Amino acid sequence: QLLELYKVNGRPLNLVWTIDILRENSKYIQVLKFWDILPVSEILKLAKRLDNFFGNFTVNTMNRCVCKCVEGNLVVPMTWPAEQNDVRKTSLGDADSVQFLQSQVASLSLRDEAATSYRNHMKFKTNSGAKSYGMKKRW
Repeated sequence: QLLELYKVNGRPLNLVWTIDILRENSKYIQVLKFWDILPVSEILKLAKRLDNFFGNFTVNTMNRCVCKCVEGNLVVPMTWPAEQNDVRKTSLGDADSVQFLQSQVASLSLRDEAATSYRNHMKFKTNSGAKSYGMKKRW
């Protein structure tokens, strides 16, 4: 499963996010899912908590999460037609996912400060070694 990190320049914090797939009417579309803003020391803990969430993804969903569409120098969301028998095991609306996100958002504090950032590459593994969370550039 892929977690993306966006390091906040001048701060010891990282914006942690993933690409998810959302069914909208008769198509699937890639969406950004922001999980938290954390110091590096806390990212492995978050990755372990997300292990069950990512474990519910189908192979097809995972493949769609890593696809990218480049138009010029921009990466834009990809879309696919939704098939009748193509059902996701999890969705953005799952009660556990919503509750988890609500608790994370409640702890955030955003300031009106401009800062430049860059993407950071890191790889994390859970203690079980069953899943790995790789960071990679998407553009």
